[in-house]
Parts: sequence; structure tokens; C-alpha cells
Amino acid sequence: MEQNDFSVKIEKHRAKIKKYKAVSDAVGCVKLVLALLLGFFIALSFYFMFSGSLQAKMIIWCLISGASLVAVWIYHDKIRDKIKHSNDMISTNKRHLGRIADIESSNGYLQPYFSSDEYAKQQAAVTNLNRETGFSNFYENTIKKDASGNFTQIQVEEPDDPEVFAKATAIKFLLM
Repeated sequence: MEQNDFSVKIEKHRAKIKKYKAVSDAVGCVKLVLALLLGFFIALSFYFMFSGSLQAKMIIWCLISGASLVAVWIYHDKIRDKIKHSNDMISTNKRHLGRIADIESSNGYLQPYFSSDEYAKQQAAVTNLNRETGFSNFYENTIKKDASGNFTQIQVEEPDDPEVFAKATAIKFLLM
């Protein structure tokens, strides 16, 4: 992928964050209103309970507002997860842009003849790039192998004879 592709992805996720933050703000206001309604209905229920005229519809309104509050709370949590995911994707794409910049800057060090300083700089750049991409390459390769089914785990069976590895007297002598 090129730098332009990563820049497009970053802008796409920034637009998503802007949209999700507007939705999150609106859902936060709805959540506040539902919490106030729940508090109002609970207080009204206690008032009617102590005055001796508690009605079933007050309890039903408490349950409805409580259930609505829980549903909106769960939805708000999902919106915040989407915002966090987009922020993580932005940071990942920025890291990849940084790696591309490092690779392009290290290409200037790839000359056939080096002085000792240039050689040290080139080795440091290669070492840094290897450290940063080594784990991600290993992880990606592991996921690919796991997804295609190449990895199968087989449980090891224990031998029936406890001395199966020490049958010969020479091996017994070496192991003792």
C-alpha cells in the first residue's frame, strides 16, 4: 500500500469519529433524560406508597424507564466502542505511514560503499524497522495459517512403558 491509501483511511476514520461523536452526544442527552425520568418515577412511586395509594402503573412506568435507560446505556457503550476502534485504526495507519517514511529515508543509506558513520546509521535503521515489523509480520502469518487450517494441535500420548527411553544399558548409564 502507498502513503495515499493510508491517508485516505485516516480521513475516513476521522469522518466516522465525527459522526459517532455527534450520535454519542445525542445519546448522552437521551440517557440523562431517561435517568431523570427514572428518578422522578421512583420518587413518585415512594410518595404514592407512603400515602397509601400506590398504583401498578407507577411501577410499570418505573420498569419501562429503567429498561429504556439500560437499552440506551448499552447502545451508548457500542457507539463509544466504535469511536475507540476508529481511533485505534487511525493510530495504526499513522504507524504504517511512519514505517513507510522510515523505509524511504533508509533507502538513502543503501549505497554500495559506506563510511563507518553511514554504515552505523543504516544498521540502526534496519534494526528499528525489523523490531517494529517483526511481531506484526509474525502475527499476520500466524493468523493466515490458523485461518487456512494449516495448524492442527494433536495431543501427545504418553508411552505405556515408563522406561521406553532408557532400554539400552549405554543410554541408562548416560542418563544416570
